[in-house]
Amino acid sequence: MSKDARRIAFIGAGQMGMPMVQRLIGAGREVSAYARRAEVRAELTSLGATAVTTAREAVEDADAVVVCLFADAQLRELAVSADGFLEAMRPGALLISHTTGSPATCVALAEQGAARAIRVVEAPLSGSAVDIAAGQVAVLLGGDPADLDAARAVVAAYGDPVLTIGPLGSAMVVKLLNNALFAAQVQLAGEVERIAAGFGVDLDTVAPAILASSGRSYAMDVAARNGSLAAVVERAGPFLYKDVAVVDEVARELELDLGVLGYVNREGPLTFRPREGD
Repeated sequence: MSKDARRIAFIGAGQMGMPMVQRLIGAGREVSAYARRAEVRAELTSLGATAVTTAREAVEDADAVVVCLFADAQLRELAVSADGFLEAMRPGALLISHTTGSPATCVALAEQGAARAIRVVEAPLSGSAVDIAAGQVAVLLGGDPADLDAARAVVAAYGDPVLTIGPLGSAMVVKLLNNALFAAQVQLAGEVERIAAGFGVDLDTVAPAILASSGRSYAMDVAARNGSLAAVVERAGPFLYKDVAVVDEVARELELDLGVLGYVNREGPLTFRPREGD
């Protein structure tokens, strides 16, 4: 166990975050977790975490702060608003962000925390809550090389593989490209479903054949396991909507042409919708 990350603060104990907390506790970490809802605090307590009602309280004595939120807006609000937790972190503490968003967000957090030597590592994930519970979610690390070993020691409780990508911002670029590629594969699978239906062949027949052939893809496998692409869109659509939107925004900021990747995500047959309330 890393000596400088024994006490962990956790922010974002939702569908993905709760199994992280469980595995961190199982790995011998002391976890203080922020949750707004009483029922979530009760679940955290049952796992052995110390549940608190403010993010600032969670981070005050932490060696490392792990954040697993849905989007950048939540991260910025909790970290740097008037009551933001960044200023409550002890000098020299490590901030590990699993939140998928703009590469500029963690860079900005690092700049804002630099005066107090707050170390920031981005650690976007690829996988599901089931993967986390099994300790097999892929974690991409980006940050100062001097901080990556400490981050790796924390996320190894639930991450495998844990891959070093490069400086702060680089891991998020890879994560966003991965998600844009998956979204495009889902759109292409939707085209396959549409065209096959025109010939009277349904997805239940198409998917196993393609998965046994050279056109197989992870998206088609997910479609087969969920029974339809409509089910995939229902479950993963809000995440794909958010991630594709971030990719488009970053591409505009950097004046990058997404080419065919962007075209498929714009013109594909499936409609991804934002999460309710966002």
